Amino acid sequence: MSFPAPTTGIGVAAKINVAGNGSAPSGKQFVPGYNDVTLSLTGTGFATSFQLNPEIVDVANTPVDPGTAYVLTAAASSSGNTAVYTGTIVATANSLVGETVVIAGFVTHTVNNGTFIITANNGTTTITVENAAAVAETHAATATLQETTNNLTYFIDGTKNYNPQFATGPIPSATATTAVATVSADGLITATAEGGTVVEVSFPTFNNTSGTTGAQSGNPMHGLPLNKIYAEVNVTVVA
Repeated sequence: MSFPAPTTGIGVAAKINVAGNGSAPSGKQFVPGYNDVTLSLTGTGFATSFQLNPEIVDVANTPVDPGTAYVLTAAASSSGNTAVYTGTIVATANSLVGETVVIAGFVTHTVNNGTFIITANNGTTTITVENAAAVAETHAATATLQETTNNLTYFIDGTKNYNPQFATGPIPSATATTAVATVSADGLITATAEGGTVVEVSFPTFNNTSGTTGAQSGNPMHGLPLNKIYAEVNVTVVA
């Protein structure tokens, strides 16, 4: 059995840790219900907005460092669809598998440069990437892990926001709801009315070859990746 090469996201991602603006009990950090966000319309007691700062972690709960730059000294000719690059690449063996890396600095053979998916790393000196065109070259270069925060998305469904007057039961289907908060493209939550809502923080992971959610039937999550990990943040807005 074979699988398609990853296109976006990071294959080692396990979950998103995202903290709220309260103090979580010991051992409860990043546990839903203990890191909620409370905002105030007037700024009394709580701020009117809160900046989310998600952290993407791997299966061992180790943060994925999105901006690490490694020094390369050489590229080997491709073997099949992959090529090995040598340098100072200190990272736990195979912990970089599935991540996207930008290689730059090779001069004689520019085919050694580009954006590739990492398929292996030995823990100290080499990374193997999906590059079928590499040519052997010794030269100072760099390999920089792609900035993963560019792929984070934030979603809030305005039709599912609610006000305290409906908090004791389901909202009647014919009742107009009130958006109690907004969230920006970079994760800034801003209060707009009293009530509660949920913000979803998501990140494309594993093989995202299946694309994004379609717009059929007015799907409010149109454009978000189908294959993703996500975390939900409960938001309460008070007067």
